[in-house]
Amino acid sequence: MNKRYFVFALLCIMAACKDQPKKQVSQVDPAAFKAFVQALPYVQTPLAHPEYMSLIKELHTVEDTATNYEDLRAGRIRTADDVIVIFYYGEKKHKGRFWVTSYNAEGTILEQTEIGEKIDEDGTSKYVNRIVMENDSIIECRKYYSVMDGSFNAFDPDKPSEVRFLAIRPGGKMVWKRAEKESFQTYLANFEKLTTPLSYESTPEMSPFQQAYRGGSWLDYGGLLSTTFPNVSKMGKLELPGKPTMVLLKVNDMDTGGDLESYGPSLMLVAYNTAGRETDRLEVTGTYSTEGFESATTNFNMEQDGSFGLMKSSTMSDNSDNFGSVNAERIIKYTVSPEGRFIKNYTAVKFVVGNFEPATFEMDTSNIKPADDSEYLGILEDWNLALFIHTYVVKNDKIMRLITANKAGQIMGSAILMNTFVNEIKLPTSITVDYLKFPEKGVITGPVTVTVADNTYAIGKDGSIVKQ
Repeated sequence: MNKRYFVFALLCIMAACKDQPKKQVSQVDPAAFKAFVQALPYVQTPLAHPEYMSLIKELHTVEDTATNYEDLRAGRIRTADDVIVIFYYGEKKHKGRFWVTSYNAEGTILEQTEIGEKIDEDGTSKYVNRIVMENDSIIECRKYYSVMDGSFNAFDPDKPSEVRFLAIRPGGKMVWKRAEKESFQTYLANFEKLTTPLSYESTPEMSPFQQAYRGGSWLDYGGLLSTTFPNVSKMGKLELPGKPTMVLLKVNDMDTGGDLESYGPSLMLVAYNTAGRETDRLEVTGTYSTEGFESATTNFNMEQDGSFGLMKSSTMSDNSDNFGSVNAERIIKYTVSPEGRFIKNYTAVKFVVGNFEPATFEMDTSNIKPADDSEYLGILEDWNLALFIHTYVVKNDKIMRLITANKAGQIMGSAILMNTFVNEIKLPTSITVDYLKFPEKGVITGPVTVTVADNTYAIGKDGSIVKQ
């Protein structure tokens, strides 16, 4: 045989062997693996927080005893065959990651798939990851941009979300499912056509519509992905002359996984340009409650031309010794720009301070240093003003005022609510407002009033306060 041909043939055989998948060789004691699996609980779906699965006390996997974790969690995924599939979460140096491993009965690894790292919200606007499992065969990996403005409906079209689905197949196979995105025209065709005028006093109780899927949809769930398993249904579409296409969606199952917050079903209005790019979205009905705070969006009413109005109300309670609650009511009118933006105008803003009863107190008169306190009532958006009840104390005397303050904390207007001082005193001209945000998202065109102890005060754009 020609020497050159022999070498070539040998190299071909070696290359062919190299391309063949290597047979897994188990380094695990089958008895130890069996005991580990038998002691491991099955994953209970729906699973919203896999990082809280059963704790592995050894802090290492059964097949890799050299890699130790500060926290290791795992659960067994139910399968239709005798393959063993385990869902893991491991944390080292405050960084967590999720992965899935499938084994045969002896503990030999069949496949292992990295799902993603754990990136939580931390009060800043950034991309975060969330891993959930709605059923026994699909793991859902969410990546979304968290906009910290207190609303799940917040969404930045320049920072789109990504939702991937890992399918657990027979034989321990794991496949990332491809989300086939339909055309924008097909997406719209699945909505019932709505006509104006249109109104909903609150979120309607209606039979289920077709669901807008979390992955591969023209609806980006955005901040809704921070909840457990949100359900968004296609209620209808609005195609009005000279206006962008708008769709109305019903949002259900807004569960954050905690006991302190509660979200009711809501209606969300979304506008698109002709290319299918979302231009704006807004909750037009809905409720929210947490300890000491409740809010509601009601009275959605769209006119023939596509402009619409609604009312936002809120109640803050149990946060003051001087009054029982602060009720705010904002009547808002929206117009829709040709670019598809919802332009907000406040046609009336009303605050009512409930059960105003200044607290009695006793003070050590040896301490002659004056003290003051500002209790927040609300913000007047494009006026860049905030409302407070301000208390100023010297020894056993005090004065309480309704005040307005600008971004710098300068007091722009005041009205005395109670005063025990006999002589005229010099009062503070500024307060600390560093903790407040002054969003400029709406224009106030109507009256602003504050009612305290049966007295109503009109607030001017310059911050002036006039008793009516």
